[in-house]
Amino acid sequence: MMDNKRNLITLTLLLSALVFTPLMAQEGEHHYTITQVKPASVSDEIASVLHDQGLDEDAAVRVAARFVEDDTRFTVMAEMLLASCKTLKREELIAYLSREALYRQPVSLHSYGQLVSMLTKIKQQTPDRETLQKLSHISKINERLIQS
Repeated sequence: MMDNKRNLITLTLLLSALVFTPLMAQEGEHHYTITQVKPASVSDEIASVLHDQGLDEDAAVRVAARFVEDDTRFTVMAEMLLASCKTLKREELIAYLSREALYRQPVSLHSYGQLVSMLTKIKQQTPDRETLQKLSHISKINERLIQS
C-alpha cells in the first residue's frame, strides 16, 4: 500500500515537472525539448481513432483502456518518443497504437527492440544509425519511468 502511494507521488511529481517546465534530455551533441503544456491522453486518442474507424464508442474506450494500463505513464513515454524522434509523426504513432490495441498486441514503449520494430513498421524501412541511437536513449529513459 505504501509503495503504491510512493509511486503515485513520484509519478505526480514527474508529470508536474514535465507539464510545467520544459525538459531537456541530452545525448552527446543532441538536445531535445518537450514544451507541450498538457499531453493528450494516448488512451483517448486511440479510442477516438477506433471510433472513427467504425467501432462503437463504448467498445473503443474499453479496447483503449485495456491496451493502455497506466495512461499517464504511457502518455509520458509516447511524448518522450515523439520529442526525440522527429521523423515520427503523432498521427502515425496513434494509428499504429490503435491497430495494435484493436488486435490486442501489447506495445512496450520502454523496450528498445519494440521501438525499433514499431518505427520500422510505421516507416516501412530500417531506421538509420542516428535514429537507432535516439531510440536506445529514449528506451532507457522510458525504462526509468516504468521503474519509478
